[in-house]
Amino acid sequence: MNNHFRPVSFFLTVLMISAVGHELAGKAFSQSEPKIKVACVGDSITFGAGVKNREQKNYPKQLSQLLGEDYEVRNFGVSGTTLLSQGDHPWIKSRAFQAATDFDPHIVVINLGANDTKPQNFPTHPDTFKADYIALVNHFRKLPNKPLVYLCDPCPVVKDNFTISARVMDEGVRPRIAEVARELGCNIIDLNMPMKGHAAWFPDGVHPNAKGASMMAATVSRQLQSELDPDFDLQEELAKTDLEVGEFSFHGYVELRFELNGVSCRIVKPHVAAKESPWVWRARFYGHQPQFDIAMLQQGWHVCYCEVGGLYGAAPALKRWDDFYQFAQQTGLGPKPFLEGMSRGGLIIHNWAKAYPDQVCGIYGDNAVCDGRSWPGGKGAGKGSEKDWQQLLKVYELTEAEADQFKGFPIDGLEKLAQAGVPILHINGTADDVVPAAENSDLLVEKYKQLGGKTKVILKEGKAHHPHSLKDATPIVEFALESLRR
Repeated sequence: MNNHFRPVSFFLTVLMISAVGHELAGKAFSQSEPKIKVACVGDSITFGAGVKNREQKNYPKQLSQLLGEDYEVRNFGVSGTTLLSQGDHPWIKSRAFQAATDFDPHIVVINLGANDTKPQNFPTHPDTFKADYIALVNHFRKLPNKPLVYLCDPCPVVKDNFTISARVMDEGVRPRIAEVARELGCNIIDLNMPMKGHAAWFPDGVHPNAKGASMMAATVSRQLQSELDPDFDLQEELAKTDLEVGEFSFHGYVELRFELNGVSCRIVKPHVAAKESPWVWRARFYGHQPQFDIAMLQQGWHVCYCEVGGLYGAAPALKRWDDFYQFAQQTGLGPKPFLEGMSRGGLIIHNWAKAYPDQVCGIYGDNAVCDGRSWPGGKGAGKGSEKDWQQLLKVYELTEAEADQFKGFPIDGLEKLAQAGVPILHINGTADDVVPAAENSDLLVEKYKQLGGKTKVILKEGKAHHPHSLKDATPIVEFALESLRR
């Protein structure tokens, strides 16, 4: 079987765990029915309209090839169909609806919504879309195999065509799909962001070609790799503490805010948690360029934040993170977070990882500060910040002279981190004159490679210090998932 997927026996065990809002503890699988059955529900995009050699290149067919022989993937896409029960061609009134029901799948992937944007559909029945979507999800959840149901954030409408509207999709359909996912506890598979900016994949503006279908299949298969633990709810764990916890919204996900030893902290929880509760630990600039964080929430990861502003990765910052890490372990989060640091956030993620290399699964630095003398010190080609430099010297308890010889910044002391095999990803803008890579990331990466450490560097040609991250966070997501698997 495909080595990227867990053993079938283990996956089937996960499928029989109770899901959010309903029980997945269904009938046992007989020897005559060993395969995990995946139903791909959708319209012409799922069917494969516009895909050359459709029978072999539509997205469900390519998904089947990626998942391997232990899965049975069937295509229930019907051209022109809507999610709306009052639409001009409702999917639930097609023969595919009964066929998918009779299939009794273990996993359902719903990708509907494009045809709903037509003038006679969503604009005419905006208030029923959500209720119809909830009804469809609940229909599948009541089947004997109690399937896991994933909702797709549909592919981008690159150009209005066939009266399908990009505006209605973005302003009407997508937000309601997100609401359904949140209310029912379904994880979302994002087919929008990974395919934006690839107009060549959509010859008619709406239907992806074989290359686009390949990206769809890869995105769905990656999502299905994340083993889920629907029983785990961190909010319930926090309720057992004596902390005062506030509930907010983070791009459609529940964000929990509280103070730990007087320090502001936040945890965003996924709709359905991944097995063993993996988490991204964000350092500084919470909420800025959140595409990676959102993508990991879709994978079932938690996203955590502990305020360390003005501490520049020094001992007081490490102490705050130590406290938060111990708290995270008490509440059931996984033992090895994936660290994310933009700009000055690079100081805390690398320094904490060096202090606790066995408690980190991977590191992602983005135009990351790796030597305080470069920024905020301004001792090299970078602009520096005198105010921040003086504050850094204060929290590190250094004089100017001592700082010149200091070996406590991320670029030094990497031996134990390399020995622990922690992989490091750095994304750098080649025109960054605030935190020049040559004085920061490049030095760390070169030293780490010499020590046998695993590194990956993604360059953004011509880009300055901002913007951080990538428009399509897929490469970062894949790195994080691989870091956890290692």
